Order: sequence, then C-alpha cells, then structure tokens
Amino acid sequence: MKTTSALLVLALSVSSSALLVGCADENDPKTWVSRLEDASKRAASVKRLGQFFEDTMTKANGDRNDASVKALLDTIAEPMAKVYATGGGDEKTRRELLKILSDLQDARTAPAFARAFQDYEPGRNDDEVKNATAAIVAMAKKGQTLDPALLDATFSLFAKFKPSKAKLAGAFKGLNEAVREIKSPTWGAKATELLAAPVDDNPDSKLDEIMFRQLTAVQLLGDLKEASAVPALVKVILTPSKRDLRATASTALLRIGAPAEAALAGALAGKDAQWVALEERWPNRSWVPAVAEAATMLGRPAIRTEALALVASEENLTNKALLAQFLYRFAPNAEALAAYKEAVEKTAEGAMLEGDANGNARATMLASATYFYDASLVDWVVKLSASAQKAIAKKNAEPLTTLAVETDTAMKLMTKGQLAAVLPLAKATDAGLALAGVKGTPSQAKYDAAAAVVNQCDEKVECYLAELAKPVSTGKPESAMRAVKAATMVGVLGAAEGAKNAAALAKTIATQADPSARLASVEAIDFLSPKGSAELATALDQLVESEVKAGQKNLAHDAMAKVAMRLRARL
Repeated sequence: MKTTSALLVLALSVSSSALLVGCADENDPKTWVSRLEDASKRAASVKRLGQFFEDTMTKANGDRNDASVKALLDTIAEPMAKVYATGGGDEKTRRELLKILSDLQDARTAPAFARAFQDYEPGRNDDEVKNATAAIVAMAKKGQTLDPALLDATFSLFAKFKPSKAKLAGAFKGLNEAVREIKSPTWGAKATELLAAPVDDNPDSKLDEIMFRQLTAVQLLGDLKEASAVPALVKVILTPSKRDLRATASTALLRIGAPAEAALAGALAGKDAQWVALEERWPNRSWVPAVAEAATMLGRPAIRTEALALVASEENLTNKALLAQFLYRFAPNAEALAAYKEAVEKTAEGAMLEGDANGNARATMLASATYFYDASLVDWVVKLSASAQKAIAKKNAEPLTTLAVETDTAMKLMTKGQLAAVLPLAKATDAGLALAGVKGTPSQAKYDAAAAVVNQCDEKVECYLAELAKPVSTGKPESAMRAVKAATMVGVLGAAEGAKNAAALAKTIATQADPSARLASVEAIDFLSPKGSAELATALDQLVESEVKAGQKNLAHDAMAKVAMRLRARL
C-alpha cells in the first residue's frame, strides 16, 4: 500500500512538472530570451526573437518609437547582445544574431558590435562588420549616445582594416560611414597620425591607404574642423604619391576655414621652410596649381596677397595659367582683376598647357572671367577675340576653343549697350563650328536668348530675379541661357545690395532644377557675399541635404556645398 502511494505521489510530481513546462508561453519573448543560455536551444531562440521583432515592427508600421517596439527592445536587446559579446553560439548562429542586433538599432547592443570588431578576421566575418557598422550609422544619425568601448573598437578596426584583404566591399564602406557619422572629437589627433603613413605604387597599398584609410581620415578631419590637422593636410597636398587625396584634402581645409589661412599662404609663397623641402621635389614647380587650388578656394586676405605676387612672378606658363584661373575667388577686388587681365594678355593665343594636348592656356584662364561679374570685361574680351574672328573668317578653325570661351563670357556679362559688339562673336563662333562639322547656329541661339533677357530687364535686378523663377525647358541650351544670364546679371548689377540679392538668389535655387541655372546662381551668391554668410551657407546645405534624402540628384550639388563652405570660411 505504501509502495502504491509512493508511486502515485511520484507520478503526480512528474505530471505537475510536465504541466509547468508545457505552460511556458511560446508567444512571450521572455520565454525565448530564457532559452538563449541553453546552447541546444540558442539557434531556435535567436530565430524566434528575430521574428518577434519583425512582426512587432510590421504592426507598428515601422515606428521604432511605438510603445510595443520599445517594450520588446527592453526585453530582448541586452540579453541578445550579451550572448554575442560573451562568445556564445556557433558561427552561423552568431552571424544571424548580429544581423538581428543590427536591425534593432538600439544602443544597448553596443557590446556585441565591439566584440565583432575585436574578433574581425579578413574574409571570415566581413558581413558581421557590415551589419555592425550599418547599425552604428543608424544609431549615430538618431543621436543615440554610443558606448565609449564601442567607439574605441570602431576606430581601432578602422585604423588597421585592409580592404585589399576583405571579401565584402560593404565592410569598408560601412566603416567609412561609421567613422564619419560618429566623428568623435577624440579622434582628431589619431586621424591626423594616420596621414603620416607612406604610400607606394603597390595596388593593395593604394587601396588600403589612399582609397580607404587616409581618405576617410581626411574626410573625418574636415568633418571635425580639426585645426591641429592643417599642417598634415597641406603635406598631403604636397605629396605627389597622394595626389588622389588632393581634392578631398582641399575640401577638408576649406571646412576648417580661417585656421588654415597661414599654412596655405606660406605654402603658396614657396618660402616657408616646412614646405620648401616638399615643393623642391616637384619638377618645374608643378606644386603651384595643386596648392593654388586649395588656397584660393579658402579665399582669405593673406592668401590673396601671396596669390597675386605669385601670378606676377611665375615664369612657368602652365603654373601661371592654372593659378590665374582661380583669381576670381578674390573678387570683388581691383588688384585681383588687374592681375588676372595681365596674365591673360601676356599669354599667347595658341599657347598650350604643359602635358595637356587639349589644354589651351588662354581659354583655361578665360573660362573663369564671368565670375568677376564686371561688365567692363566684355569690351576687353571683344578686343581679345579680334584675331580669332579673323582667323575663322579665313576658314581656320584652330582658334575656335578660345573664341568659344570668349563668346560665352561676353554673352553672360553683356549689358544692353554691349549687345551689338557681342553679336559678331556669336556669329564667328558658329562659323568656326560649321568648319568643324557642327550644323545650325547654336551660339547665336544662346546669344538671342541672353539678349532677350537683357532687353527685357536692362538694369532691373528684380526683373532678373523674376526670370529665374521661370522653368527651364529640358534639352534646350537657349532656355538654360536665359536663366544663366539672369543669375549672372544679378551678380553684375546687385553688389550695392549684395546681402539682399544673394538671399533672393538662394530662394530661386530651391525652385530651379536646371544644374546650369543653379550653378550660375550659387556662383553669384558667392560673389555677392564677400564677408561670408552663415545663414546662406545653412540654406544651401539644407537644400542639398533634403534633396539627397529624397533621392534627387543634381549636378550642382557639389558646387552648392563648396560655396556654403566658402561662405563660412570668410566669416
């Protein structure tokens, strides 16, 4: 009897335990979280928790601020991150786990991403780096505070990562985005140190150092506006083996602004001891255009002084021509205009740039004449074009390149009283184009469009601004010319009320999609704001940002961003 009772008690106990186990709520995330610690159940738990998150997000219409989403994250984020961070799970499960953690975009998952970076082995877990950096970028954009340990792990991996060894391109692209999105102020000195690494001609070295590590470091220093990095960035520009970084380094210096003035002026002067040793390595003083492009973009007073002195003394024609084309960046300035005109006049019409079979020196310089916004240049250009017009009249199309640039400049700057003087240039250009096999009269069509706007508006700035509000017909150069002419004339006539007219131009850019019209407007804004403008810079940046987010592409975006930087650099 006692034996029977004991068996009954044991049976009831087993039944009760089975009942308790069977009562575990399979629809409760906590149930699956509790199973993460069990190696035999971990894979199923990871998959089920990922499904919970996906379903909850779907019901919340993708709103991460929804109460149900927040509640779920409170339950699963830290336990799932802990499993990964402590090394739990087989490789396949860990990959899936990190992908889910990436989708959570929750700062509490930081330990998992730090561990992924620490454990990185080229070619083995590139996808985990890609997923981790995607989450970091998303969290940083939302303003989430990231764990210091994760920041350290991110930069450490970036500093040693070699795209040449990776098998997934998204891994190093993700690291670039993560470093730039986080842009921790503590990284400035470390990023500067990375620029000291030498680069050889080995393709892997170029990929790892130039196209990834040093490129990202230069971009980061610009993002941080790291003044202490100025010497290192100037050195990049002066290092021949790093020529692919020059444009990015120039942009970084422009973003840094005023603190870069002295170093760039010293480099341009060619007398500063810290730069002379580097400059002497360049044949035929070919460092001049490289430094000039970066220095003149900043456009500050000390740089203007050195640029004007250099363009007057430079004996190398190519250097002189490439420097002269940047002098408009100091307008409005009488000395800069005079130096520019002298450089053009002293250059023979057929002179070519060194090493460039298609580089007509005079045409290169004249291409920027419009941006001085001085109508007196029209009469000057007409005189310069006389020999080219005569040559084309004699069936010689060789000077066509120069004449085409002269005609374009004259059309954009001409006032009502100069229309008759410019028409022959347009006809001569079309005659030259005919010799080259081009049918029709494209130059005169553009001239007619520009002349119509001038006859309509004459000296009324408001009229030109109203013209810019009109849409540009796609594929019709003469329609675009009306807008370009209008924007240029606002620059020519609007300096007396520069701030007011620059602000009005900025408003037209938002409604004008044509890239050429936008470019003309943004260049005029730059000219009309000699003392800079934080407000206009912000307006341009916001417009570019909003259009990029909306998936819109416009060829003028880069110019708009650079002018915004110049507007800040002059403050």
